[in-house]
Amino acid sequence: MNVFSNWFHYLPWDDEPEKMGKTVKELLEWEQTETKYNMIQKVLPTIKKYAAQGDSIPMIFGGDMNSASHLDWGEETAGLHNNLIVPWYATKVLEEIGL
Repeated sequence: MNVFSNWFHYLPWDDEPEKMGKTVKELLEWEQTETKYNMIQKVLPTIKKYAAQGDSIPMIFGGDMNSASHLDWGEETAGLHNNLIVPWYATKVLEEIGL
């Protein structure tokens, strides 16, 4: 079993990004302007490698993403987030590799 403990940097951060007055596109660009995005890019090749082996070697990936989750910003919850549906990169990229 492969076990990973993670911490993505908190920047950029806003407690209520839905109140920043940005479009979905602008929020995604904002999310990729600072440290968190760069950290993800550095660890993503390693995470992908082990995630690809997940069918034969179980993997646990835990920790702090320091991000809103795309799972909480979908159609069902848009009313809670100023009618925004945001596929936040920090969590969406993990889902895309099978986590």
